[in-house]
Amino acid sequence: MDAGNIKLLVIEDDPVYLKLLRRTLVDAVLDAGSSPAFEVVTAGNLRDGISLLAQNNTDAVLLDLFLPDSQGQDTFRQLYSQAPSVPIIVMSSLDDQYTAIESVKAGAQDYLVKGQVAGDLLVRAIRYAIQRKQSERALQAAHDDLEQRIENRTAELAQVNARLEEDIAARKKTEMALQASNSLLSAIGHVQSLYVSDARPERVFDELLHVLVAVTESEYGFIAEVLYDDAGQPYLQSRYISDIAWNAEIERFNDDKFSNGLKFTKLQPLSGAVITGGEAVISNGSEADPRSYSLPSGHPPLTSFLGVPFYEGDTLVGMAGVANRPGGYDAALLDFLKPLTAAATSLIVGKRSNQRREEVEQALRDSEVKYRTLIQSGRDAIISTDASGRLISWNQGAETMFGYSEEEILGRPVTVLIPERYQQLDVEQVLPQLTGGILPAQQQALQGWGQRKDGSEFPTELSLSGWTVGDNNFITAIIRDVTDRRRIEEEVLEISEREQRRISQNLHDDLGQKLTGIAFLGQALAQRLEGTTGELSEDATRIAQQANEAINSARRLARELYPVNLERNDLESALAELVAGVESYSGITCEMSCDITVPLKDHQIMTHLYRIAQEALNNAVRHSGAREINVKLTIRPELTQLEVYDDGVGMPEDLISVMGMGLHNMKYRANAIRGSLEIGSRIKGGTGIICLIKNN
Repeated sequence: MDAGNIKLLVIEDDPVYLKLLRRTLVDAVLDAGSSPAFEVVTAGNLRDGISLLAQNNTDAVLLDLFLPDSQGQDTFRQLYSQAPSVPIIVMSSLDDQYTAIESVKAGAQDYLVKGQVAGDLLVRAIRYAIQRKQSERALQAAHDDLEQRIENRTAELAQVNARLEEDIAARKKTEMALQASNSLLSAIGHVQSLYVSDARPERVFDELLHVLVAVTESEYGFIAEVLYDDAGQPYLQSRYISDIAWNAEIERFNDDKFSNGLKFTKLQPLSGAVITGGEAVISNGSEADPRSYSLPSGHPPLTSFLGVPFYEGDTLVGMAGVANRPGGYDAALLDFLKPLTAAATSLIVGKRSNQRREEVEQALRDSEVKYRTLIQSGRDAIISTDASGRLISWNQGAETMFGYSEEEILGRPVTVLIPERYQQLDVEQVLPQLTGGILPAQQQALQGWGQRKDGSEFPTELSLSGWTVGDNNFITAIIRDVTDRRRIEEEVLEISEREQRRISQNLHDDLGQKLTGIAFLGQALAQRLEGTTGELSEDATRIAQQANEAINSARRLARELYPVNLERNDLESALAELVAGVESYSGITCEMSCDITVPLKDHQIMTHLYRIAQEALNNAVRHSGAREINVKLTIRPELTQLEVYDDGVGMPEDLISVMGMGLHNMKYRANAIRGSLEIGSRIKGGTGIICLIKNN
C-alpha cells in the first residue's frame, strides 16, 4: 500500500452489487475529503481472482464465498492457501453468516453483510483489516525471530557449559600465576616508588636485585649496565651484586672495589654470552657448559644460570644474571620476568637520563653564569621580549641607557622604550618583531629612536635575533646609543655642506669670472682676426663658445652644490631649480608640484630634503631609463612629505646594489630629521621614493 491508494481485489459475480460497492467506496472517500483512494480490481470467479492476486500487488481482498466455481467455506480455504499474507474480508448474505464466521475463525480478517454496511464503515473495515494483517505479520516475524534466538542461545549455552569445566580447571592454575604476578608487580611498584622518591640508585637496584633473586628462587645474582669503551667494545659495569663474600679475601676486594662498581671486560663466560649473543641465555647443568669458566676460590658452585638482556629499542643497555635455581630455568620463567626486565630497563635508562640531565643542568648553570656575566658587563643595552612584546630580560647596559631598573621594567611592553612618533613610522618593521614575536629573517643593523625614562629621545642602532621554545618565539635586541656617532655624522654633513657652499662660491665667483674673461678674450680675438686667415678666426670663436659652455657648467655645478634659494630657506624654489636643471641636462621630462599650506622654517630639514631629492633624481637619471620624473612637495601642519616617482624599470636587486651608497645616504638623512623613507617599485611600473616627517 502506497501513501495514497489502496489496491482492492473484489471477487464477486453479482455485477449489480459490484456497481453498488464501487459507488459506496467513491462516496465514502468524497465524504471524508481525504485519502485513501481505492484502486478496485474485480474478478467474477475464484480462478480469475487467484490469477489476479498473483499478478497484482494487492493490499486487501473482498471475497464472496459463493461463486460460480466454488461454494462456501472451501472458497475461502482455496484463496487463503494462495495468499496467506493478504488480508481477506468475507462478504456474506444474512443466510450464510455462519459460514462467514467460520471463515473468520479460519483466518479471514472480517466479514461484511451485503447491503448493510455504510460507506465509512466499509472503508474503516478494509483499513482495519489491512492493519490487523500487518500486525499479524509483524508478530509472526517477532515470534520466528524469538524462536531462532532461543535456539541459538540454547546452542551457545551448551558450548559455554562444555567450556565451563575447562575454565574452572584452568582458573586455579591462573589464580596461582596471578598471585605470583601480583606479588612481582607489587615488588616492582615498591622499587619504582623508591626511584620516584629520589632514592640513591644503589638502593633502588639492590632492591630490584633482591626481588629478582626471590621470585626466581635463585641462590645469588647480579644486575649490570652495558657500557662501551673508546674502541666501541662493550663491557659490563656492575654495582649491584648479591652479597656472597665467600671468603675474607673476596670481602676485602669488595670493600676496596665495589664502591666504584665491578668492570667485566672478558665476555667469554655465560654472562658475556648474553652480551655477545644479544639474547637470553639459559644453562641448566652449568658445570659442563663450555661457556662456564673456573670460579674464584671459595665461590659457591654454579649449577644453573639465567642471563637476561635489557634493551631500549635496539640498544642493549644492561643485563641481569641469576644462578642456582632448584630445578633449573626455563622459557616460562623468562616470560614471567618480562615486567621485571622492563622495569629494570626503564630504571637504567632513567638513571642515565638523570645523569645526563644533571650534567646538562650543571653545564647550563655554568653557561648561564657566563652568559649573565657577559650580558651584564656589556655597555650596550641587551633586552629580550616574548611573543606578546613584553620585556623578559634587561641588562645593566639597558638600565644605564634607558634609566629603568630591572625590577620596574620587566613585564612591561617594549613600546615604552620607543617614542610614539617612531612607532607610527617604523619603516624598518622593528615593532612587529619586538611586539609580535616575529623572528627576523637575518641579523642586520637597524636605525631607530629610543626613549628614556625621563622622556628624552636619542638615536639608536639595534640588531635583532630570535629563538623558539615550543610554539613560542622570543626576540633579543642589542641596542646601541649612537648619539655621539650621529653628532659626529651630522658635523661631517655640516662640514660637507659648508665645503660644498665654499666650492660653489669658488666656482661661481672665482672660476666663473676667469672663464668669463676667457670667453670675452676669445670673442675679442675672433673679431680682431676677422678677415684674416679663416682657420685662426674659427679657432678663436670655438674658444669663446667652449668658455661659455664651461661657464654654464660651472654655474650648474655651483647651484647643485649649494643652491642660493636653499640658503634663503626657499625649499620650493630650490627644488624647482633642481628639477629644471635635471630636465635641461638629461633630456628627461621632469614635473614639479607643491601642496604647501604652512611654511617650512627648519633649515636642517630643508637641506636634508633637498639632498634626498637630488640623490633620487640622480639615481633616476642614471639607472631607471625613465622618460618622465615627477617630484611633489607637501607641507601641512601635521606632516611634511617629499615624493619622487619615475616610470622606469623599477628596483631590481642588482640595481639596489649599484645604488647602495646613495640609498643609505637617503635613509640616513631621513632618519637624521626623524622621518621615514620608503623606496620600492610601483604597481604601474617605475620607482617611488617617499620621505615622510611627522611634524608633531
